[in-house]
Amino acid sequence: MSKADVVAAILCLGATLYAIFGGADFGAGIWELLAARRGDRELRERIEHRVTLSLGPVWEANHVWLIFTLVVLWTGFPAAFGPIMETLYLPLAVAALGIVLRGAGFAFGHTFDAAAARRSNLVFAVASLITPFCFGCVVGAIASGAVVAGGSGSAFGWFGVLPVVVGLLFVASCSYVAAVFLLDDCRRAGDPVLEDWFLHGAMAAAVVAGLLALIGLVALHADARPVFDGLFAEGLPLVVGSALFGLLTLTGLVRGWARALRPLAIGAVATIIAGWAVAQHPYLLPGTLTVSEGAGDGATLTALIAVFAAALAIVAVGCGSGDETVTVTEAAPSATSTTGKAPPATTSTATTTTGEEGTPATDRTVTKLTGFTSPTGNIGCYIDRRSVRCDIAERDWKPPPAPASCDLDHGQGIELEAGGSADFVCAGDTALGGGEPLDYGTSIGAGLLVCESEESGMTCTDTETGRGFTISRESYDIF
Repeated sequence: MSKADVVAAILCLGATLYAIFGGADFGAGIWELLAARRGDRELRERIEHRVTLSLGPVWEANHVWLIFTLVVLWTGFPAAFGPIMETLYLPLAVAALGIVLRGAGFAFGHTFDAAAARRSNLVFAVASLITPFCFGCVVGAIASGAVVAGGSGSAFGWFGVLPVVVGLLFVASCSYVAAVFLLDDCRRAGDPVLEDWFLHGAMAAAVVAGLLALIGLVALHADARPVFDGLFAEGLPLVVGSALFGLLTLTGLVRGWARALRPLAIGAVATIIAGWAVAQHPYLLPGTLTVSEGAGDGATLTALIAVFAAALAIVAVGCGSGDETVTVTEAAPSATSTTGKAPPATTSTATTTTGEEGTPATDRTVTKLTGFTSPTGNIGCYIDRRSVRCDIAERDWKPPPAPASCDLDHGQGIELEAGGSADFVCAGDTALGGGEPLDYGTSIGAGLLVCESEESGMTCTDTETGRGFTISRESYDIF
């Protein structure tokens, strides 16, 4: 294998990672858009809440793989990068605009209130649909031969049958991967309503993606015969593997599998991308530019391989260092109430003054999921109108034993649902480090839930029921 082939494999790996993780990011927005069209406000808000919990900590990081792929293409294969950018500038520009708009929509949707927040969330959702479609059109246009070496292809070659079908396939695949990922999060959070929603959504998206893949084969046979032939020659094992992954995922969805769903969904996407790459090899631009012809200088290729190997080693060391970084998901309360407790810490009573709209007066009021920490950072919390959860890093007390229904981490924090009772957290994630410090003597509120930060600990209360909890390094109290 030549150095150019190694860099081409690295390029394919970067594109695959972006398709999986960036695709799940796009797909989450697509599900928000579909929920908005149903007119069910409560469902839409619950889906927005779930997307925020699942994607909030990682959504910006997913685009690192796009940057990685573009840098490898630009430096490793400049003879291909130039014609692609010159010929397909329209869909690429729309995709770039979509990434910017969905990022702005996601950020402002958690800053604005009421109508402005809904409009921002709509921008996020619509851009999440348009962006993967444009990326799919780019891939389809390259396969169909619309991009030729030298950059003399048609600027509108991306709007043919094959590019449009591949664009729709990208949208369906993103929706499929996102639904599987979110379904797993809903199961961990103990949310049967959204679990059912994403279960049916995942199955529907899988069927649609399968049908579009069959239509794509017909279009590929007509518009990109060399790639079609490659899929059923060198790429056939990977195509069969992708189909098997897809069927196993559908089986798992129907039978209620848990841990295997995400790997199976990832496998279905990864193998079809690998199959496409093998089918198109040795061409970067089918019919006009091979991998060896489009490769950059040998020293550049060597540097790319060395940098990739070093980055891989750093990531491997970081993953094995013992510092756990996890996606924040909503914790499910334990099935039984907490009965044991340590001596309560001395804390102030949560603010219960009623504001203009029937909500407590606090130093800060929020309407969306918001993270905050104690000034020392030892306590990390998330709050919205539905619930508040506080986790603690270092403590001198032990939580009660985990109930039989909890098969995840237990006791790393306490959660209070609006209208319900406080209980110890059962979840595989953490609320630590989720936001700005809440100064001592100040409070934050969402709906009827209020948290006050004091040197003696963090107290969170439902001001309607009077129930809540106090958590500190020395002790906890559930009342």
